[in-house]
Amino acid sequence: MTNAVASLVTTQGGLAQLPDNIREIVLQQAIDRYSRGESAHLIAESMGFDVNTLYRHLIKHREADWKEAKVSLAIAELDKAEKALDEACDTVGVSRAREQIRSRQWQLERLLRRIYGQDQ
Repeated sequence: MTNAVASLVTTQGGLAQLPDNIREIVLQQAIDRYSRGESAHLIAESMGFDVNTLYRHLIKHREADWKEAKVSLAIAELDKAEKALDEACDTVGVSRAREQIRSRQWQLERLLRRIYGQDQ
């Protein structure tokens, strides 16, 4: 389906030129792939447009779904980093895991403030 999407985007003159119902399908596919851990850059490239276009349309048309996908992925990556910290057997592994944890916590503090934000 991705080749078909890329072909359609190219022939229509870009993501913005697609009919609304087709654009929604394309954006949902992008969200689903991102939720499974695929990078936004690879998703956009495989669909025939650049990552800036993908982000712009996700924010404009599917902001809540995009945010939910980002939160889900960040939580999964936080769990993975915590597991890596538990299993680290040297100082490099511990440092790497701690930085990954800090990064995901920072992201979650901004995306899901009511759960991960600091109490005032």
